[in-house]
Amino acid sequence: MASSTSLASLEGEMKGVDTSIKKLESQIVEVEEKLSEPGISEEEKQRLRKKEDYLRKEKEQLCKEKEQLRKKEEQLREEKLLRLKEEERLAAAGAGTSSAAAGPPLKVLLSEAPQLHPHSCTSSSGTTTGEGVRAWEIRYKGEEAIQLYLLVQLINKWAIVRLKLSRLGRGSGGLSCLILSGLIKYGASALLRSLLRKLVLWAKNTNVPVEEATWSEAQQLVAAPPSLVTYSDFGKAIIGFFDGIKVSVLVLFDELQSFLQPTVNSDLDKPGAEYIRDVLKQLLGSSPNYVLWCVTSSSMALMWLSIAAMPTYGFTLMTKAMQAQKEWKLGLAGLSDKQRSVVLDLAFTGVGADISFLDSGLQCFLMPHLQRIDSGRFYFKDQYQAQLLQMIINIDGRLRTRWDHLECSATLTQLDWGWQLLRLGEVADFLFGARSRWEDRPPGSDGLKTELQVLGSEYNSGDQNWYSKHNAWLQTHLDYLVFFLRSGSAAMR
Repeated sequence: MASSTSLASLEGEMKGVDTSIKKLESQIVEVEEKLSEPGISEEEKQRLRKKEDYLRKEKEQLCKEKEQLRKKEEQLREEKLLRLKEEERLAAAGAGTSSAAAGPPLKVLLSEAPQLHPHSCTSSSGTTTGEGVRAWEIRYKGEEAIQLYLLVQLINKWAIVRLKLSRLGRGSGGLSCLILSGLIKYGASALLRSLLRKLVLWAKNTNVPVEEATWSEAQQLVAAPPSLVTYSDFGKAIIGFFDGIKVSVLVLFDELQSFLQPTVNSDLDKPGAEYIRDVLKQLLGSSPNYVLWCVTSSSMALMWLSIAAMPTYGFTLMTKAMQAQKEWKLGLAGLSDKQRSVVLDLAFTGVGADISFLDSGLQCFLMPHLQRIDSGRFYFKDQYQAQLLQMIINIDGRLRTRWDHLECSATLTQLDWGWQLLRLGEVADFLFGARSRWEDRPPGSDGLKTELQVLGSEYNSGDQNWYSKHNAWLQTHLDYLVFFLRSGSAAMR
């Protein structure tokens, strides 16, 4: 009981130290924000810097005190474990000759270690029965708890203790561990800003090395006034931060479904949610191989719905592009960057490229997929091939070998639809509008023969009359598309 009492008192001391450290961290952040404010006097800056140095020294002292308490706690736990082992051995030795004849009882490593059990405020299934608290306890079978833990927030400490208890202290510290939770209900900008700040503080406290340029950019964005930074800036900085980490790390991300659904005034921030999905897609799909992600969620249905809404080319078509790159590399590797830029024009209908400079064998390979336009140029008539080409060649003509520096933007399918809407709008304007503005049909309209027949059909005379009177209402290419679909459905009837 004395050991249990000592462990309980140490736990209380460590909680008090943790609380003091968190208060100091919040004070340091407040000082940093005041230093970043414009128009502050030099005298005030010096005063704030002195205060910041004092707070950091206090925090360093508390961290050392916490480390001493942690070592003492581990020592007491190991002593308790050894004592329990000795009691178990003596009990087995006094069991009688029949037990001795059968040999010593079989010991299983996991059965000797303390187990994780739901706390009294949590049901046996792990669901919360209290006020939003999900707590677990570590204890030996039939004994009182030796440690309480909030799920995920302290899971790395639990894992270290479990390892040391099971191996009698011969375990290693393992990877640097970053713990994130999506339970913060902010809009996209504030949420990403808080995440970036968390990354910076974590790298400082754990001494995780980060590339200098990435580190400098992250610090500048955290210190900048929120009104001057957009959530896209925070998103790019977060993606770059993980790419700039130089050592192996483990990222534990809990309550992902909440992170994927940012709110503004209790309403879903739809544009922000789409952008966050795009950022997370790049983090999970393009982080370095030595950044290990562990993602959990208390509402798996919401998480899978959010993941299903991510742009598909981030995963499915990425694999196809990697396979296609092997086929294309032999033909494109020998070209200069300028020549590959010309080849990239094959992906854009109405632009096209002159491929006469290519090797005759490569021309024969491409010809079944190409459509010729009036200017003598060619473009891909197969949109799948066009998308693959855009994924293989950078805009500067270099062959793309990595995808982790791509900016968050529309998907390739969405970009292709943009081109399609542009062409449909121009064709509709050519057929129904003032034809004097076009000397000939718009470039790329040859690929829309069915559309031309439908729009020029005698069955569309009513729609043509409507267009001549109300064409000013069609302000966007999407309006032209709706008009075309309505005209096409009338002709098909």
